[in-house]
Amino acid sequence: MGIFGWGKKQDEPDAGGPRDADLPTLSADQARELGRMVRNQLADRGTEALVDRGTLRLADGRQLGLHNLAVQASGLPYAEWPALVGRHLDLLMGHWQREREGNDQADPERVLAKLRIVADLPEEARREDAPQPLPGVVALLAEDRPEIVVEFFDPGRVDVPDPWALARRNLRALPLPEHRIVGDEPGGDVHVFLSEDFFGASRLLVLPDLLARVGAHLPQAGALVAVPNRHLLLVHLLVGAPVVQALNWMVGVAAQEYPESPGPVSPHVYHLTPQLHAQQVTAQGPDGGTVVEVRDQFEAAFRLLGLLGDGPAD
Repeated sequence: MGIFGWGKKQDEPDAGGPRDADLPTLSADQARELGRMVRNQLADRGTEALVDRGTLRLADGRQLGLHNLAVQASGLPYAEWPALVGRHLDLLMGHWQREREGNDQADPERVLAKLRIVADLPEEARREDAPQPLPGVVALLAEDRPEIVVEFFDPGRVDVPDPWALARRNLRALPLPEHRIVGDEPGGDVHVFLSEDFFGASRLLVLPDLLARVGAHLPQAGALVAVPNRHLLLVHLLVGAPVVQALNWMVGVAAQEYPESPGPVSPHVYHLTPQLHAQQVTAQGPDGGTVVEVRDQFEAAFRLLGLLGDGPAD
């Protein structure tokens, strides 16, 4: 036993308590402990920060989401958390140091794109010229380095005439994700694309090319898509009545995969036209469940399929 508490071992947080609202893979007690551990290790490195709703807010205005770290911590014994946090911060602070030295220009061969919820980004990262492939979801230029994926809020960090064309070209060149088709009824299939890399959801930016690689294409009524996390892309091609069963399945998968996996993107399902215009079709209801909204372009797709009584029946 340490004198006057010196050397006192930190009590292990209670893993069996209520889930944390912002880091649901951890209990509220575990989430508080993870935040404390990150703050203390940052302070040891000379950086002050506060924890606010699952996000670490640094004194210089930068924000560090803790979701991915929480997912990793949830699968490890508590005794291994300090080393996990240390490795995580070492990578981040090495990147920040290169930024300060002005030695962080992107390698064009490694430039890709990541999808992020707009509301999760700091104000300085919310650029009007950034692509928004889905409502509330923005694409950020990113470099896939061996030790870390670096996001670039400023496209000028990628020294080419058209960085977004470069990112899409590199996305097309990635290996085909694991692909399987789920569904029991003709026309009710859902294409599941699962990637080991961090750019599974990002392949939404080149969806027609991705579908062509598995012998499919966007039909006249469009498609339903979901991107619960960075590794997963779900696509249902709208060709008939089984859309309801497919939609329900996608809603269930998105609701499960969004909070429980690293790199969350969106818990919602969206409708895409063949021109890739997007509309969110699910929302959280008053009881916390998911409701489906058939309106605007999604309603037009239903009418095109003859599902609302006054469109083509075939």
